[in-house]
Amino acid sequence: MSYRADIDGLRAIAILAVLCFHFELGFHGGYAGVDIFFVISGFLIAGSSLHELRTFADVGIFYRRRIARVFPMAALTCAACAVIAPFVYSPKALRDAMAAALPAALFFGNFYFWQTHDYFSSAKSLNPFLHLWSLAIEEQFYLLFPFLLLWARRPRLFISVLTLVSMIAMTYEKPTGAFYLLPSRMWEFCIGIFLALTNRRLSSPAATCASTLGACIVIAAILFLPAGEIISPYWRLAPAVGSALIIWGGTTPNILSERILGNTTLSYLGRLSFSAYLIHWPIWTFLNYKYPLLDRTTTGAMLVPIIFILAFILYRFIEKPAQKYLRAQPLMKSGAFGLGLLSAAALTVVAVSRFYHIENSISGIPLRNYTDLYELSRCFLNADQPIEQYDITGCDGNLAISSPKIMIWGDSMAAHLLPGLKQNELLTNDSVFQATAATCSPLHFETASPWCARFNHLVVNTVLPRSKPNLVVLASKWVRDYETLGEAGLTKSLEKRFRLLAKRNIAVLLVGQGPNFLKELSELIRVGSSDALYLPAKDFRILNSLLRSVAARNNVSFVDPAAEFCRVNECMEVENGIPLFWDYAHLTAQGSKRLSKFIAPEILRRLARSAVDAASIMDSRTDGQSIKKAVGLNRLQFEKPSR
Repeated sequence: MSYRADIDGLRAIAILAVLCFHFELGFHGGYAGVDIFFVISGFLIAGSSLHELRTFADVGIFYRRRIARVFPMAALTCAACAVIAPFVYSPKALRDAMAAALPAALFFGNFYFWQTHDYFSSAKSLNPFLHLWSLAIEEQFYLLFPFLLLWARRPRLFISVLTLVSMIAMTYEKPTGAFYLLPSRMWEFCIGIFLALTNRRLSSPAATCASTLGACIVIAAILFLPAGEIISPYWRLAPAVGSALIIWGGTTPNILSERILGNTTLSYLGRLSFSAYLIHWPIWTFLNYKYPLLDRTTTGAMLVPIIFILAFILYRFIEKPAQKYLRAQPLMKSGAFGLGLLSAAALTVVAVSRFYHIENSISGIPLRNYTDLYELSRCFLNADQPIEQYDITGCDGNLAISSPKIMIWGDSMAAHLLPGLKQNELLTNDSVFQATAATCSPLHFETASPWCARFNHLVVNTVLPRSKPNLVVLASKWVRDYETLGEAGLTKSLEKRFRLLAKRNIAVLLVGQGPNFLKELSELIRVGSSDALYLPAKDFRILNSLLRSVAARNNVSFVDPAAEFCRVNECMEVENGIPLFWDYAHLTAQGSKRLSKFIAPEILRRLARSAVDAASIMDSRTDGQSIKKAVGLNRLQFEKPSR
């Protein structure tokens, strides 16, 4: 196949689209650049192999060309990422990255990411190997292609059937699998292969129309395709068909193929596309991880020319010389050399993983999931547990105690209050209990999951009548409820829950929306910087103001956790070297203890206002310690007044 500058120009469009998408420059469909690459690969591989692959003895020559093209730069990328990552990432992030490194180096990273990542959301997780999923698909295709071509007696019919089968697989595969796996991507390669096998030239007017129409489709796809795992995979038809029309139209010289795509600058950028693709994502991830507060749009715009400069250096001094050297070597020698490069990259990954002893810690501070302190699976249910597994008789503490009973009701944002409140010196340990379930708001609304609705039904009709708490602490991820219900809906649901509890003579303390950090603690605090105290968090002042006003109108006490942890858009993550949160929002034991010092006095104030025999010792300035001193007990003990 003779060289076509317009195809390199199309490669340039594809890599620019990918860069703009990943660098968040406003091209929401820029991921379509990968679909364009797949069509180009199918066309070029088929076109260059039609006269080379005549017998099975020629398969080795085909593989040598692929090894020379892909292995050197892929091995360099994986090894460089493995070496650099420990100097940038926290231990947790490093562990996650290195888990993907070996699959990426061995060209089955797409299987790993299929099981672990949604490309459109977890791409933002800044795994430096994520982009290699597409290279893995290409290599898997290259592995199969020569045998498909040699076994097919009628290649065009066979490729047509294979295209149809692949599209059916794309339809029936789950969205993540349809995105990451070769069977549901094969049709894109097949479109390019079919063009090469057909080899039909168009007339000049037809070529101009095909190229122009294809360019319009590709541009529209890059600009307007929606981004997200749940979109129909058939959206990928647009960039694939558009690029196929451009390639087909380019068989006859026309304005688009010669003057635009075929111009010297664009076609040269296309030759740099492989190196640019391999390095752009690691550079972006490392930079944004190290400096998370950088303006991404500005940073991305500045990076585009830098990526191409670096790609030029790599193309000129590594990619092109390596290809030339390996293609000149005997088949066995070039194959052994390529496999040696991959083995070296894989060994680098393994060595880095072992040398740094990747652990879930930050500068000696242990990080763990604290759900064991939440009485997980017994009084705090996981979303996959049957409601019947809630331990009704064991979760409500000692029913015979004379001190007020306090029930925590809500989701995990309620459960993480339990360790601190049970240990708080102002409260009796066995007077505090919980009825909590993961992702389950204590409110009742129509769109709640059936599982959550059944759990809340259990609380209202069984737990509350049995335990007869004096006070209920309501806590939840209110921002989720606000986004689901809106302001009016959230207000209505809260007031409905307040009225239910008031009818049962149960006092209520509403805990507002707590801090939600922009990333998890282990992502924000770098190795060696455990003294960091305040880190960026979402601003929920408007939401908490709404919650406060609804509580005030309904004679309900309110506590704002942000008042304890936050200042403007920053909240305290670490105090005296000890983490207060173990992920983006959930409290550690130390964090729960700290917040309990803020909540417990308010619990006592609320109980005192509800208790006839304590009303005389309460005024607007009384705090928990004053009450405790006035009553003269080590633990505050109020009898619930008879009504």
